[in-house]
Amino acid sequence: MSVFKLPELAEFIAEYLTPYTIVQCMCVNKQLHHLFTPLLFRRVSFHAPLRNAHKTIVIWQKARFSKEGSHFFEALKRHLHDVRVLNVSLFAPGILKAFHSRKTEAEDTVSKANVKATTIATSTATSSCTGLRQLKIVTYGGDTAEWHKKNTDLFSATDALLTLLDINLNLTELYLTSSIFLQSSGTVTDRFLTLLTSEGKLPVLRKLSIVNTARAESIPTERAVRLIHAPLVHGSLQELVYKFGTEWNNNDDNESLIVAEQTTLALMEQLSMANTPLTSTLKALTLPSHLPGKVMVYILLNWVHNLSSIDVPFVVDESATDFVKALRTFHPKLRRIIASNVFMAGEHGYALMTSILQAYRPEILVATVKDQELQAVIKEAHDGIRSFQAQCIEDQQPFMEALLEHYNTLEEVDLRNTIFFASQSIQQILSSCKSLTRFSMSTTTSGENVLSHSDMIMTPWVCAKLRVLDLRLSCLVSYSGSQMNPDQEALFKDECTASIFTRIGSLTELEELGLDLDPEDYAEDTVSDQEQPQRLTLPTGLTVDSALRHMKGMKKLRVLRLSPNAFMQMDQAECGFMAREWPLLNEIEFNCCTAQDYWTTCEKEHWKWFKGERPGMRLWSRGVQSVN
Repeated sequence: MSVFKLPELAEFIAEYLTPYTIVQCMCVNKQLHHLFTPLLFRRVSFHAPLRNAHKTIVIWQKARFSKEGSHFFEALKRHLHDVRVLNVSLFAPGILKAFHSRKTEAEDTVSKANVKATTIATSTATSSCTGLRQLKIVTYGGDTAEWHKKNTDLFSATDALLTLLDINLNLTELYLTSSIFLQSSGTVTDRFLTLLTSEGKLPVLRKLSIVNTARAESIPTERAVRLIHAPLVHGSLQELVYKFGTEWNNNDDNESLIVAEQTTLALMEQLSMANTPLTSTLKALTLPSHLPGKVMVYILLNWVHNLSSIDVPFVVDESATDFVKALRTFHPKLRRIIASNVFMAGEHGYALMTSILQAYRPEILVATVKDQELQAVIKEAHDGIRSFQAQCIEDQQPFMEALLEHYNTLEEVDLRNTIFFASQSIQQILSSCKSLTRFSMSTTTSGENVLSHSDMIMTPWVCAKLRVLDLRLSCLVSYSGSQMNPDQEALFKDECTASIFTRIGSLTELEELGLDLDPEDYAEDTVSDQEQPQRLTLPTGLTVDSALRHMKGMKKLRVLRLSPNAFMQMDQAECGFMAREWPLLNEIEFNCCTAQDYWTTCEKEHWKWFKGERPGMRLWSRGVQSVN
């Protein structure tokens, strides 16, 4: 018996395949065509690449494929019931409407006839998208202010969205742009909240995110309070992420802040009296950062209990003490603490964060590290941190001593928002943390966050489990003694380059690699000219001869992110190497400065050849509104 006679097995296999590979399976025979066709449309995105983009059909919403009548669009409409993950812009109401449109009787008859003729029919024919598990609506590809002036588009898009939510009972994750809730009448907000709190609607929703994805106006206070309260009544919601502008952001003076705080508390009291006591299932909470302190305390005391994750808000007044007390009393199981905004409050923020850390032993900590007292708290009072994200690190040595106390448990370190990070500190992390699976630092911004050759080879890396690595490598090497002749220089450069990329190539579990080869000199001239070491610049291109031949072992590599210095010198030999040695590679991101640079790169013959050899390959650049 063929293993593919079990549909569940085909679906399991398809989870590991790209859309292009699924199409190849469909071409084998009629049986596999019947099994894999529905699986091709599991994940569909009409905007820029997203999480798990390699498993997703990504269609730029302005492309001809997304137009009514195109072959792809018509095929998609026949398989709407197969879509599980959908990402689309609010500025595309036509696409949204298509996902819940019904066929006419004549169209349905023709469809059934075609299905029967091709012998790949499913038992029922439907054209509504009713099987969604994840839905993401963003404001990508348009101007929010102009769009709100077009009442027709506004009504069409929001009505289509709400209808889509109404018919999808298996939705587990919902991401919405806050622009949806900016209508002056508030009708959309009313309809959404009614849907969210109605029995039998969205019964298995686990995560709700409402995020400001464009320069939208502030949501009115009354509407924002209702948006916060309603999800807490929901019986299955476990994670709530609200990052949108509110009228609280506009209160610059103390008097206005006090009035806004009193008004908000009064609204919350009314909601509490009008509803039965809440039994919220929430475990993770992120609220607008400028939420008044007393309002946040009220929520922690009365609306949610037993959180395991919280994003600490911008609490700067006397309510900070009550905030910590509420956490300690009603949320003793906190294991994930995010403090991305609290340090904007200066000393008040540090005091608040220190108090929180003294009360908990978080596994995940996202913070700005400046204060020595806070570093001491991380080092002495806590153990077992698994994930750490830092910003604006000023005094690195105390920070590193504190962080490396957790070398046995650290799995993720994110330094992408830190511009100045010493080479020695980078090497300390990579050579100490055996459980590290992700290490990210900025590869697109200028600054002294580069790993030098001398530091890199000083001690061996122990992070053999790394799956994601983003590095900025210095291409400058130094040596003492007399100046070398050209042959000696060439040999020395080869040895240095080999040691760098052999080290990276030894990471055989690597799935994502970002590289920037930086030729700038950040060394401080602290010695006299006579004592200055000689400096040489290594090749900055990621070519076969200099770098790629040392990285053959990375067979699991799927994503490659390259700076201009790295990819500008790549040619046919490099594309041929990647096609042979990296069988899973299906996405390359070019960190280009302009759209013209991106298009010029993609039009080169060797990249065209690579895409021909691997049609599922995605070549793209962040900030360029398209995917090649």
